Amino acid sequence: KNHCDAYKSERDEYMSERDQYKSERDEYKTKLDEAEETVKLLKQRNLPKIAAELQDRVKQQDEVIAKLQSQVAPDTSEQLAKNVDSLKLDDSMGGGRRMARPRNKGKSKAEVDVMEGVEMEDDA
Repeated sequence: KNHCDAYKSERDEYMSERDQYKSERDEYKTKLDEAEETVKLLKQRNLPKIAAELQDRVKQQDEVIAKLQSQVAPDTSEQLAKNVDSLKLDDSMGGGRRMARPRNKGKSKAEVDVMEGVEMEDDA
């Protein structure tokens, strides 16, 4: 009987410890839930502020880009445009990768147009 009482008291001690841990765990869970809720509310409150900061940053970057573009000499961009135009002319005259007309001999104009159309799409 004495052995049985010792076991019961040990079990009761264990059970009370377990209950204590459970209540502590529940407390921590509650605190965690409250913290998560607080974080959610703070994020919602800060969204307009964050959005405004992002817009300011974008505006600053746009200003930097505009400044850099204005520093590029205008004749440089004109020269680039001329280079592009001359490349387009070379291409339309059959230069570049394409060979001259002889390979199209014996084909109707429509067939040639279709072939060139396909080639132009490939070039694009």
